[in-house]
Amino acid sequence: MRNHRGILTILLAVALLTTGITIAVFAFLPRLPDPAVADRDGLLQWLVARDLGGESPATREVLVCRLDEEFRSGIDWEATGKRLDGDQRKRVCENVLLLMGPWLKQKTDRYFALPETERTAFLDETVDSIAMWRGVESFRPDPSANNANRESNTRVGGLPATLLNRADEYDGRANPARRQQIDRFVQAVQARWLMRSLGELSPVAQ
Repeated sequence: MRNHRGILTILLAVALLTTGITIAVFAFLPRLPDPAVADRDGLLQWLVARDLGGESPATREVLVCRLDEEFRSGIDWEATGKRLDGDQRKRVCENVLLLMGPWLKQKTDRYFALPETERTAFLDETVDSIAMWRGVESFRPDPSANNANRESNTRVGGLPATLLNRADEYDGRANPARRQQIDRFVQAVQARWLMRSLGELSPVAQ
């Protein structure tokens, strides 16, 4: 009987120790704000402190929507990067690349939900949004990757290659009608980007 009591005591101690460790782990995990109502600093915390690959698609959808809204007025990625260490910058870059998928989905849905008369203005907003996200490329740890990406951007009229890559990934998972829709949207963004770029080079053509 004493042996049984001894075994039960050991098992209870192990259980309590395990529970204590679990509580301690969760206590030290960063508590992030609700992305639906988070301010700019709170949204940046999500990019810095959390691997978004482990979050639900719904959370990523909310995050990318809020980030797009909050950063629409611009963000100084260079200044932001100076506040982060190498691992944090890498995580931000990886998270932003991951969010390009739901970002593309949301933009495509919105574009085709608009009447024709409002689509050009939406494309302009999208181009501005891409330009904003492009600043995070400076966080990439491999300088040669940055150079290759800039060269690829130039070949497609300045449209970041990451957007095209995400379009290709979405194409591979979508049904034929959806793939055609995504392709049409990306082509419309490319055309608008190129037209604006030409207009900046030749003011008379505006």
